[in-house]
Amino acid sequence: MSKAAAVSLFGIWTGVVSAEITLTCAPSSTLINPGDLVTFECTILSSSEIEVAGVQIDLPCMVPATPPGTGALQATRVRVVVAHQNPPFLFFVEMGKNDLIGQGVVNPTFCRASATPGLDEPQKTVLSANTVRYVATFVYQSSNDAMGTFAIEPEGRNEPPRATDLTRVFDLIGLMRPAYPFTWIQPAVSVVPSNCPAAALVDIRPESGIVDARQPSPHQDDSLAARTGIGSSDEPIQVNLGVTGAAGPCFTLCETMPDVDLGENEVLSAVEEPEGVYTVVLARPITSGAVSVLSYDGAAIATYVSHPGNSDAGPKCDGDDVEFLGKVLIDGDDAPYEEYSYDMNHNGAGDLGDVLAAINLINGAEEYAEWGGSDLPTNTTCR
Repeated sequence: MSKAAAVSLFGIWTGVVSAEITLTCAPSSTLINPGDLVTFECTILSSSEIEVAGVQIDLPCMVPATPPGTGALQATRVRVVVAHQNPPFLFFVEMGKNDLIGQGVVNPTFCRASATPGLDEPQKTVLSANTVRYVATFVYQSSNDAMGTFAIEPEGRNEPPRATDLTRVFDLIGLMRPAYPFTWIQPAVSVVPSNCPAAALVDIRPESGIVDARQPSPHQDDSLAARTGIGSSDEPIQVNLGVTGAAGPCFTLCETMPDVDLGENEVLSAVEEPEGVYTVVLARPITSGAVSVLSYDGAAIATYVSHPGNSDAGPKCDGDDVEFLGKVLIDGDDAPYEEYSYDMNHNGAGDLGDVLAAINLINGAEEYAEWGGSDLPTNTTCR
């Protein structure tokens, strides 16, 4: 886990005491090769309009790989945007490497981008309600031995941003020190070896496009029981590429949302056996309520959707799915995705238990999340 990433606001002119701050540092690419550069563009969003004297962002200068990955991302440059307001702020950076631009002192832990008022006269900026403001750019380079996932993980993510120690600013213009809660949108980058053998997909099982309507866990406890489904060791993904020598990191996973309880998902292993065929196992099954995209060497090879209770794979999960399930199990109607559409309780058969499981999923009974009325997940973020 990397050192803390933090955002600080200092100085306030308005009487607003309730505002939530969201900091997003989006990478220019989520998939790079060892030695490549990746740029994180950081923006800040306030839920309420506030006037502040400055904004400060701290990101770790070095981001190690998430185990079992290797290598690191190393900051090489910090660029702070020219202010959108008039008069402008005095900008500075504190850097961990001597080739960073700007002024400041060497800091071995953080690379800091700050926008602060000049000391000679008060200056301010407005964080408008629900208007994104671009703050700074951080450029990292992956090491030559980098492989795996690199995520900037803040410490104390539920704590408010810390006040700064710029007491001269506070004393000079008589400002209080605000402490707004903030949300961190975690950026992550996957580094894969550049020597993934060129391949064209021959076959993949389960087939791409499946809508998995089954319950997300084997027991009647949606939040605590082990997840069950596509991508688990019991239901691995079989990928036939027709070529040998593809390393595990050549396979990557993108999901449109993390699991509420278990967080981000990823490819755990890819074992070649027999030649040219790879058994891909994820850290856990695909996330319920999300679209999951499996890629090889940066190109998507399969898309899976998990929408518990949606047996007819329609635009919504609702009571019509129970009626449809009954027609499949009793009248022998075709299911759109075979057992993924009717074996709700994962017992390997279509029976009354699946109907009861579907009712529980739709109504949120037996400690399952309530899926009734939810829309079929769509892919808005993974490519």
